[in-house]
Amino acid sequence: MYKKFTAFICGTKWCCPPKAVLIMKLIFVLLTATFLQATAATYAQRVSLKVRDAAIKDVFEQIQSQTNYDFLYNTRDLRQAKPVNLNLENASLKQTLDACFNNQALTYTIENTTIIIEPKKELKDKSYKEALKKEIRGTIRDSIGTLPGVSVLIKGTTKGVTSDVNGKYNTGCSG
Repeated sequence: MYKKFTAFICGTKWCCPPKAVLIMKLIFVLLTATFLQATAATYAQRVSLKVRDAAIKDVFEQIQSQTNYDFLYNTRDLRQAKPVNLNLENASLKQTLDACFNNQALTYTIENTTIIIEPKKELKDKSYKEALKKEIRGTIRDSIGTLPGVSVLIKGTTKGVTSDVNGKYNTGCSG
């Protein structure tokens, strides 16, 4: 009788009841999920920052040193950034970046271990609308002389003109 309770193989077939197999499978799935959750929690980046009226570039350097995330940005875009005031203790990377970009004309996206900084979309659209209101004119030339019939397009739009026989063009949007 002792042999029946401890043995799982009876000859060529398994003697384990189906209910016990289901319980073992469930325990395996729960243990696996628990270990994966614990592993994911250790990869979360925590940041502690205390800065007052700091340049946003300096804040990026501090975040980079604490998290090993790289920043990708155009320095021309950072010129319009306001000074940053932060007092964060053991905050997540997302919370830190959200606080850093609060009331800024910039936004960010995270791709793997790179943080990409760019102007907010509505500001891009606004600058294109302002460019459409301005009159743009000029003459197209090469090393020989003027070039007639050249197409001139305003970047980011479908608006364009063609130069005349003297190579001159005018968008005609005076405003």
